[in-house]
Amino acid sequence: MKIEKFLNWINDKLLNYPDIHFPTVKVFMDKFDSCLSPTENNRYYITINIIKEFSSKQIALNSFINQSKVKVLETELNNLKDKEVKSK
Repeated sequence: MKIEKFLNWINDKLLNYPDIHFPTVKVFMDKFDSCLSPTENNRYYITINIIKEFSSKQIALNSFINQSKVKVLETELNNLKDKEVKSK
């Protein structure tokens, strides 16, 4: 019954949010974990934690890439501002 509850919850989320990202996968896994009995939790513990860890690392990687892009864009903007000031 708990797994059915989880699957219904996922189905609802997937229909409402078709662009699933890694942070969303972590939310799904947290919800799945909370729906399991202690016996089921012991059985799926390693798999759930691997997926959560992978999601966390992917989130960190995406943040790093986004920060790098912002730094490059800020540098380019500052260079353009400097050129504009020098041309006046």
